[in-house]
Amino acid sequence: MPRAVVLLTNVFPFHKGEEFLENEIGHLAAGFDRVVIVATQVPADASQTRTVPDNCTVLRAGGPRPTGLAAATTVARGALHVLRRGPGGAPLHPGKVATESLFEGRAQQSMRELAPQLDALGLGSFEQVVVYSYWLHVTARVGMLLADELRRRGVAVGKLVSRAHRYDLYPEESPFGHVPERGLLLGAYDEVHPVSDHGTALLQRTWPRFAPKVTTRRLGTRDPGAPVECRQQPARVVSCSFVVPVKRVDRIPGILAGLEGGVAWTHYGSAGQGSAGQGSAGQGTGDLLDQVRTEAEQTLGPGHADLPGYVANAELADRYRELRPVAFLNVSESEGVPVSIMEVIALGIPVVATDVGGVGEIVIDGVNGYLLPKDFEDAQAASALNALVTAPPERYAEICRAARARWEEAFNEAVVYPAFVQELTRPPLLPRPHQLTDRNHGRTAS
Repeated sequence: MPRAVVLLTNVFPFHKGEEFLENEIGHLAAGFDRVVIVATQVPADASQTRTVPDNCTVLRAGGPRPTGLAAATTVARGALHVLRRGPGGAPLHPGKVATESLFEGRAQQSMRELAPQLDALGLGSFEQVVVYSYWLHVTARVGMLLADELRRRGVAVGKLVSRAHRYDLYPEESPFGHVPERGLLLGAYDEVHPVSDHGTALLQRTWPRFAPKVTTRRLGTRDPGAPVECRQQPARVVSCSFVVPVKRVDRIPGILAGLEGGVAWTHYGSAGQGSAGQGSAGQGTGDLLDQVRTEAEQTLGPGHADLPGYVANAELADRYRELRPVAFLNVSESEGVPVSIMEVIALGIPVVATDVGGVGEIVIDGVNGYLLPKDFEDAQAASALNALVTAPPERYAEICRAARARWEEAFNEAVVYPAFVQELTRPPLLPRPHQLTDRNHGRTAS
């Protein structure tokens, strides 16, 4: 039975970002006869930077988030569609109305650019087409519009499926604490899969009428091979993230200054937007990275900190093997389920991290590392790192083994992705209503 899947992304396979899709795309290509990748937030002149399997077709439809006059125009166009649907709940704050209108305008623009490209795809020849949005955000709204258009053209759309990560999941990550059109998307999609139990619980609690269709499906990382031969002395701590405020990388020098006997620090990743869950090493340059470099030199002393900026994801495992770190440190204020932490536990590296989002599903406190409260003090983080540096060698080796074991148990891409692809080809979890219109879906009243 020939099957196709349309995968809606932000930027993959263009630019840097969404590196975790590099682990998944091969499994999608193996499970479907045709994979159509639609990047919705890249400029028209962007060049493809990642290779994809032969049965993948790459399209682009839409562009980066507009600013200035372009944003105002997009808001105005989106407002027409939002108003046409009519009220779906309590009146919204004007700022939230603008947010919804911008959201809708961006999705409509992507669909206008995508529609003329559909004929060449020949999707009508497939017995089933699955629409799969990687984010429960603009891409998911584009997926709704696409499914309607495909059905209008007589294409058999099997179901709509969306993942959810962080910025597309947690209201506190959005302007005005408001995730646009949440009720609309949850009503339309057959299955919604946050990548953490933490995210699943949030959606089920705040949208109970949609709870049966919301279930966790984890991301996975590749087996990097032999674990790192971590060492406690000389002590080196590694970290990897965008250097943006939410990651709080600027606090790391002060934390490390509290370690007994001194420590060296290496951070991979450079300044970047970081709002689209764009992978573990970041992109671009910026003042904040230079500020952290200066602070690290002043706090830790010359030669004790190395911040090389962006490093390709494929190189990280070898870099970690060379450094043989005592621990990986993540002090983010907010997270979904950090792929960077999955990657290091696969190498048997213990982790000290803030207990935010789904981090506590990767790091088991006292087993493969230590968890910190979100609003930790530097001394608490230093104490957790000191516990690893000064642990008896047998105890430290046990923690390293537990790190690798946790990856094998829950985050091995060779296990999680084939199972997920099989699920994509199955009928929806719940019977689809006879007819759902935008007005039926409703709108979040928050």
